[in-house]
Amino acid sequence: MSVNSVVARIKNLKIQGATNIAVAALNAYFSAKNRADAKRKLLASRPTEPMMRKVLELASKGAPKQEILDRLRTDMEKISEIGARKLGATKAIFTHCHSTTVINIIKRSRVKVVYNTEARPLYQGRITARELAPLLKVVHSVDSNMDGLLAHSEVVLIGADAILPSGVLNKIGSAQLAKLAYLRKIPVYVCAHSWKVVNSIKVEERDPSEVWKSPRGVKVVNPAFDLVENKYISAIICEKGVLTPKRLFR
Repeated sequence: MSVNSVVARIKNLKIQGATNIAVAALNAYFSAKNRADAKRKLLASRPTEPMMRKVLELASKGAPKQEILDRLRTDMEKISEIGARKLGATKAIFTHCHSTTVINIIKRSRVKVVYNTEARPLYQGRITARELAPLLKVVHSVDSNMDGLLAHSEVVLIGADAILPSGVLNKIGSAQLAKLAYLRKIPVYVCAHSWKVVNSIKVEERDPSEVWKSPRGVKVVNPAFDLVENKYISAIICEKGVLTPKRLFR
């Protein structure tokens, strides 16, 4: 697939999930004649993707494509194993939006029911529901019913688009989810590769028309992500283990 084609698919969310985006970008980079130009275009397609930035930096410094892909595959396997072990006998979990890392952990676990929300405005939560429905019970609802679903959940699992010193950026709605879970004393585990660690990052503001083609006089805001503060995060499950946010930044 050409660089321009991959860029378009990343922008319109035909390719989504940090690992999938990183792999697609890596393949496009290595297939390009002008790799410097390819890197620039790919990075501009999604500012809030530190994993894509990391793999392209490794590639531009001479790391072979297969070596990077093997590292990613091995590390994602580790995260799945560590996450499933951490869940132990947990039977009911809540998740928001779509995270391949979260789904892989659930597949290895003894979880029996997943509660999940639609993740408006583009409904990525439906992707999660479809992928898990053949394997276990899935209970799906609108975003505004988060607290209602949390009442039946033992643990919250979410992915991360970026891990910052102050917290984790994830799909809009994750911050309120974490606060509700905190009030209910339900642990919140972020499931992500340590390559998503950055000191700062720009929050992507997407096209308002995704939310509503609004009439004159109505301003629609459409931030893609919000910040889950560290105080609401029980631990980050990554390839290095189950770590507090503070330990991950040491």
